[in-house]
Amino acid sequence: MKNFKFLACTLAALAMGSSFTACSDDDKDVIKGVPQVSDVHYDILASVGGAAGMTSGSSNIIQSLSSLEEDKVIDFANIGADITAVMDAESMIKGPYYYEAAPLGLARYSKYKVTNTDVETVAERPFGQNTYKDRRYTHDWLNNSEFFVMGSNGKSTEILWTKLKDEGSKLTIMAEGELGLATNADYLKILEDNGITAGTFSTSGLARYRSTDNTIVYAFRNTKDAEGFYVAFINATTMQVKNVVRETRAEQMAGTAYGELLQHKMFMDEHENLYIACNSLIPGAEKSTCQYGRLLRINSDEYKFDTTYEGYKGYTGKIITSDYLGNDKALLYIQDPQHTGCSADNSKYAGWGSDYNGYYAILDLTTDHKSEIEFEGKKLPYSSGTFSQRSFVLNGKAYIGVNPKNAAPCVYVYDIRNGKTTKGITIKEGYTFDRIIYISNK
Repeated sequence: MKNFKFLACTLAALAMGSSFTACSDDDKDVIKGVPQVSDVHYDILASVGGAAGMTSGSSNIIQSLSSLEEDKVIDFANIGADITAVMDAESMIKGPYYYEAAPLGLARYSKYKVTNTDVETVAERPFGQNTYKDRRYTHDWLNNSEFFVMGSNGKSTEILWTKLKDEGSKLTIMAEGELGLATNADYLKILEDNGITAGTFSTSGLARYRSTDNTIVYAFRNTKDAEGFYVAFINATTMQVKNVVRETRAEQMAGTAYGELLQHKMFMDEHENLYIACNSLIPGAEKSTCQYGRLLRINSDEYKFDTTYEGYKGYTGKIITSDYLGNDKALLYIQDPQHTGCSADNSKYAGWGSDYNGYYAILDLTTDHKSEIEFEGKKLPYSSGTFSQRSFVLNGKAYIGVNPKNAAPCVYVYDIRNGKTTKGITIKEGYTFDRIIYISNK
């Protein structure tokens, strides 16, 4: 029984893209599908002069903490590493390290270690035959030392892929090439059957490695298709496309340009069922920003969407980020001006933008019931900032950062087992709160 539990927890940790140490021998201490990592610290990314994500003119600072649950105020004055001139806020994370392709637009892959005083460049590798734009790619880990990046070529007429191996102080390109989607028979037949022109591809799309059948599930868009998006199922060893399907219950997956370098757009449950956050344009919308969300599912070992499941159905608001809480529940960060009182009509652009129009809610994946998280009998404050990731799930708890209008930014801690919420650290006003991350110390 112990060996079975160990294997199950290992698979769950790999599926979540997390570092793994060990699961408790006590079943009640383990929430299936939630990462269990014992030796960690926490990095807070803040910016001065504007939000860090995809903007210029701001300074990006990372401060490392041993806990997010303490009752104290965090100041970034003379504490933390200024990463502005070294790396981007959008990055890949594994174990104690950050990774990037094309950091600050440079033609290379890089590996970093961030401390409270400095950013150390641990390894660098020049691009090979494939080149990527800074922050415009998707990725996932195949195991603890091998990962891949994918993104469109310069004209977005084909999808490039590169596999890399982390060998400590060296990054090695294992293989690279093109997916061949532009000439894929399954894809072309879908276009022909639906009368769709073969337009260009989305910049990055979204990718997730499925270990149960060694498959990369890759979601992408055709810019000429306004009614749906596509998923390719790829043999992770050969990088051959096994199947392509089209989905029209949503117009697009929630991430099209920047992968999951900053935000969590997909999650896997303990069975490796993949949930993809999606959004569609509100009928009559004034601008493309005005959207409503859906959550769709691809079951483990399947090569198509589960047509019996459609989550977040009938709710207003655009899904910005999604995390798995275990127990068939998800944590969603939702932008919804109508719900938060910023607008009387979500089809109107007023109230979207940078207003305080974001909130956190738990979605039951079996009943589709949505409920807002509360602290001391009140809903968590509504937040500004939609290109951010201020939440993660670890060791039976969800850590949730808010960026409210009339108070300093802070972190709340939601205990998944008992449903209770406590207040953690506060960030001194004057900084833009962009991201919280857990970093394995091993």
